Amino acid sequence: SWSKLKMAVSVQFGGHSNPGNKYHGLNQDAYLSTVYLNKQRSDATDEGIYIFGVFDGHNLLGEIAAKIASQQFQQFFENTAQSHWDKNEKIHLSESLMQEAFAYVNSKIKEFYTKVPEQYKFPAEGSRQTHSKGKIAAKLEMDTFRLLKEDGDAYYVKLNQKRVVDFGTTAVVAVMAGGKLLMGSVGDSKGILCKQRGQDLIPDVVSIIHNVKNPDEVKRVADMNVTWTSDGYACVTDVRHSCQHQLAMSRALGHIILEPMGIISVPSVILTQLNSKHAFLVLATDGVWDHMSDAEMLNRLMECEDAEECARSIVDEVMELTASAEDVSDNATIVIVAM
Repeated sequence: SWSKLKMAVSVQFGGHSNPGNKYHGLNQDAYLSTVYLNKQRSDATDEGIYIFGVFDGHNLLGEIAAKIASQQFQQFFENTAQSHWDKNEKIHLSESLMQEAFAYVNSKIKEFYTKVPEQYKFPAEGSRQTHSKGKIAAKLEMDTFRLLKEDGDAYYVKLNQKRVVDFGTTAVVAVMAGGKLLMGSVGDSKGILCKQRGQDLIPDVVSIIHNVKNPDEVKRVADMNVTWTSDGYACVTDVRHSCQHQLAMSRALGHIILEPMGIISVPSVILTQLNSKHAFLVLATDGVWDHMSDAEMLNRLMECEDAEECARSIVDEVMELTASAEDVSDNATIVIVAM
């Protein structure tokens, strides 16, 4: 339902996620869409804070990183809001607040390295499955990895495979309070705030993507032992573990090994004053954006009457596109906010 707070906007929101078939039914995405209300005073300047986010985990245990990120961003901003309200203060959205949130969540993900399970099951390679709208149609085949601790490092091993334990997640997070939008991002998930211009929707604010398409990122990691493959993956040479790590991004949360090597968790942050022309905010993982351009997304939003139904429809469309092309469908996740 429409939530009308003292924020100069009325907001309706919803999200949807589908695992696709790339990881044979395992969904390493997560999303966050909630509103936290100030229950102490009905006449308070700030009645509530909206918190949105999408997260795309990667590597073994990537789904845990995405889940922790979703939970901890919500916890951080709810606690921040409550601490202000307890002192009868307004919520002050700022770049430093979002940076603090990312640092906090990054530390919470890294805490899990001390709790990784002794055994971990991950979908076996080469057992791709058919699907309709991303629904899995066959029983999963799972590889079982066991934990090995050696020389202060942790590995997951299976037969002749030995993989150092290092996992993470992308994040694009948006917070709305007091008529402002604060958005932070690491990785290749993307957020777009769009506004009405006549009968059309146009992008107004787009989050920063951290991958090979961002020349500033390519320049940043150039002297940090990071190279780029021909298909756009950041390739990090790990001398200590005698291996190379490949990621589709140059920033992410949670990497205990790769962060000192250039895969940093510092977000790009944008702060915007909302106005009556702003119509939609959309956050999505690359499983959506790889199959839908910004213009195509705005066209779908023009037809949106219910945010949650619209989110489901867009993800279903992505699944149908990959199915008709007999292509592999990645985890696909979206949050839509209608204003």
